[in-house]
Amino acid sequence: IFQIGWASSQVSHLALMPDIAHGKKHRTTLSSVRYGVTVTCNIFVLLALWVLLDTHNRGGGKAVACDMRLRREDKPLFQLLSWAVTAVGILCATGFYLGIPSHPKNTHHNANDGAQEGAEAEAEARAGSPSDNGAGAGGESLQDVLVKWNFFEDPLFWKHGLLYMLSRLMINLNMVYMPLYVQTTMRMQKSSIAIIPLLMYLFSLFGSFLQNKLNHKFGRVVSFTIGGVLQTLGSLSLFVLPRSLSWLMYIVAPLIGLAGTSMLVTVISMTSDFIGKKSSVSAKVFGLYSFSDKLCSGIAVYIIQGCIRCGDCCVNESCCSTFYRWALGLVPLGAALLSFAILLLWRKMKTRKRNKLVREESQLLINPTESYADIKAQKYKMYGALE
Repeated sequence: IFQIGWASSQVSHLALMPDIAHGKKHRTTLSSVRYGVTVTCNIFVLLALWVLLDTHNRGGGKAVACDMRLRREDKPLFQLLSWAVTAVGILCATGFYLGIPSHPKNTHHNANDGAQEGAEAEAEARAGSPSDNGAGAGGESLQDVLVKWNFFEDPLFWKHGLLYMLSRLMINLNMVYMPLYVQTTMRMQKSSIAIIPLLMYLFSLFGSFLQNKLNHKFGRVVSFTIGGVLQTLGSLSLFVLPRSLSWLMYIVAPLIGLAGTSMLVTVISMTSDFIGKKSSVSAKVFGLYSFSDKLCSGIAVYIIQGCIRCGDCCVNESCCSTFYRWALGLVPLGAALLSFAILLLWRKMKTRKRNKLVREESQLLINPTESYADIKAQKYKMYGALE
């Protein structure tokens, strides 16, 4: 039930962005603000958990205060936090549905927004990209283009879907296994299960403010690559970090938080660019992406937990200590490296097809009897699949 409600809210919220954004810069800003607010909410939850654990330890006397591990007596704290978060979520959802129109229209832009959107549309038309044009090549209406567009046949749909799924997989596994890594592998204090994720979210919030400028100056691919590099450094650090240097977790955790922000905000902006004005399919695209990321994350967690063969962690702490080091050090690292491989493969395919197009245009100069319309049609189709 929780996953159904969460997916419904998430997909609807993501689907609004292509509908109300006016251009690439607006889409990046909207993605950054959305992710920043999400991170802020998580920060408040972790702050509340930190306060609850600290208050409970001080109220329980010296013996409880020195206890570094979670115990059965801590269960009411998490129940109280869950009910508080649920109540706040219901209030915010009610305000959202009462205050936001069901289908915002983006037809009333100011002059600057209209000029910016027109410039972007003209640039994309010159590049041959059919993603954001309001009419087809033959003067077709936007509705005709929407009916004919099958995003399953568009390579960009699969590229962005894989990148989104891998980014969410990386973030989900980091958040699921980080408390276990902190408690079982690093043997840090009980309050660290709130402090370490809190640092990750604080730097994620800081990184979300930088994404607009970063994407605007360096582009989508470079911004995504920066996040992947940070995740690689963080995962390798978690894999080799000794218990005696557990204080370095307060440096590694912010790197992982910045990596998740950079990758997720950028890939959501890529998807919004891909959808463009075809807002009628935005819910379908984001719905499929959300389903794929939850399915992949669930399968990954199931497989990881199924690999535990040493029994209860309370009995075999050394075994589980090594296991969570491998799980948190290698699986997110694999997701980041696979994202790199997808980007490199895509760039190689793009370069190969562009070189092929140059050769065909050179052939046109040698043999002017060939149809120039055929060459232009092929260029339009090729760049539409690559851009």
